[in-house]
Amino acid sequence: MFKDKNSSSAILENRKFRSILFHYFRLLSFVLIPLIIIFISVVFMLYNGSRKSEVESLLTRNFGHSSDVFSMICESFESDIISLSGNDDFITVASASAATADEKHNNGGWYEKALKRLRLLCAGNSLYDSISFYCENNGYIISWLTYEKLGEYYDSEFISENFEKPSFSCVRFDPFSGERIITVAKKVYCSGASGSNSLIGTAFFNLRYDYIAKMISNPSHSLKSLDVITAPDGSVLYSSHDELLGHELSSLDIFSEEELGALSYGIVSSLSSRDGIRMGYEAFNGFKLFSSVDSAEYSHIRGSLYWVVIVSVPLFMLLSLLLAVIISFNLYGYILKIIESFQNPISTDNAVPESRIIRPKLLSAVEQHQTIESEFASNLAKLRLAQTTALQMQINPHFLLNTLNIINLNIINELHGDSVSTELISLLSDILRSNLSTQEYLTDFSSEITLAQKYLQIETIRRRGQFRSEWTVDPRVENMTAVKFTLQPLLENCLRHGFFGFDQSDMLISVSAALEEREAVISISDNGRGISPERLDELRAILASGELPGASHIGLCNVNMRLRLIFGLSDCIGIESHPDKGTCVTLRIPAIPYDELSPAQRRSGLARKEDRYVQYDNR
Repeated sequence: MFKDKNSSSAILENRKFRSILFHYFRLLSFVLIPLIIIFISVVFMLYNGSRKSEVESLLTRNFGHSSDVFSMICESFESDIISLSGNDDFITVASASAATADEKHNNGGWYEKALKRLRLLCAGNSLYDSISFYCENNGYIISWLTYEKLGEYYDSEFISENFEKPSFSCVRFDPFSGERIITVAKKVYCSGASGSNSLIGTAFFNLRYDYIAKMISNPSHSLKSLDVITAPDGSVLYSSHDELLGHELSSLDIFSEEELGALSYGIVSSLSSRDGIRMGYEAFNGFKLFSSVDSAEYSHIRGSLYWVVIVSVPLFMLLSLLLAVIISFNLYGYILKIIESFQNPISTDNAVPESRIIRPKLLSAVEQHQTIESEFASNLAKLRLAQTTALQMQINPHFLLNTLNIINLNIINELHGDSVSTELISLLSDILRSNLSTQEYLTDFSSEITLAQKYLQIETIRRRGQFRSEWTVDPRVENMTAVKFTLQPLLENCLRHGFFGFDQSDMLISVSAALEEREAVISISDNGRGISPERLDELRAILASGELPGASHIGLCNVNMRLRLIFGLSDCIGIESHPDKGTCVTLRIPAIPYDELSPAQRRSGLARKEDRYVQYDNR
């Protein structure tokens, strides 16, 4: 990118370049890291879903095999019960009375066929460990080896406790062999001569637990599934987890009530949830088979995903840094070379050809900027001087006001009362005091009118009553907002310009204030010499421009500029005049109640119509 290392090092040390580098690094990090996390998450979700489908398919095939074996087991002892209830030799022995059984107990030929029948059932089915039959009428036990009384039988205690139950199933250890067996007890009935069924006894089928486990489980797959067989009463007869045996399945919190209740006879039910995959099957005699695979079997990649994310984040941060360096060098490095060519104009032709066009315009802009900066510094110095002068002038009138008050008191002491001099000094002091109160630029018209009236009182005394004044003020105007010292300059213009060199016996100044819709309209007129049409057009043009003139009509233009700045209006003042008939100046400003302005607005003079206009209800 850069041929010499010194150039690259200089760029890296540039503060602006480091700022751009950090900007792009942060931007790329915020973009790339979330993208890779989203990508890994999507891949995980797709793999997880695929793995779940694979596990569910494998579990379905395995459960289909297990349910077939389970149905065959249930059908085996049910069909054998039917076989026993239909065998005459077995029925004869099982239904004999106690006296007959005792009499023929030693006659082996009498019960041999019944024993043989049980031996055939056991020998023909590897499912059975043994079969015992309790005879209801005589209390004897028929087994595949012997025919003897219940009390003499090796498993007499278990049979005595359970033969009276209508139907019974449990898992236990055989007292003879010590092996785990599943015992299923079923009542056996036979048809009598009258066609009704009569109870002949209870058959106890002892099923080999290991054989059932071998048949139910499928070693051809690697799924760690939980297989459970329950009796009709809900107790666990078989489980791939021995700790569940003998417990009620509903109390183990393995299968929910929804899953247990979803079973239908002869139909394989499947239910998938966040916790795993559940399958169930119910045989016709109430025995149920369940199989469950936990979600860990197909979501074991989750732990690996966390490590992938942890490792990927710093790697992608390094990648972001590398890309940020490349982008920053490509973007900002070229700019630095252009800047270098400006600083070393001798080498610009060889380094950056574009600088031939850019350099003159850029240098011209820099010179213009320096000129503006110099003018700004000069204007700032003038502004500071003006502020200093204003502060100095603010101090001097205070001294003047205090001096006037002392003079007024001395005159009163000498004359022992008021006089024209004291009245003039008092009026002048009030005007100066109001002028010195610069904390608020805005006031109400009541105060402004009072101040203007005091000014006319001074001029009346000074001119020895050569003019008179008339005041027509609508009381509603008195509470409207006014700008300080707007009336006094206009009244002064009447005296200085309107009546100057004008000989008339009845010189009159009329002041009126009224509300018109949403405006306060103030009119000040005189019957003096008026203004010529040419001068009137010139004066109107000056007012429209909003600028201060050189020497004439400064007071009128000052009032116009202040009203424009405070209220944001361009047509605050109107002038009508006719030679030898007088002049009328009209002020139109928004009718804003003074008491609705905040102290900050009064001090700052911000009462623009578009910002703080208050609608006046003309009632």
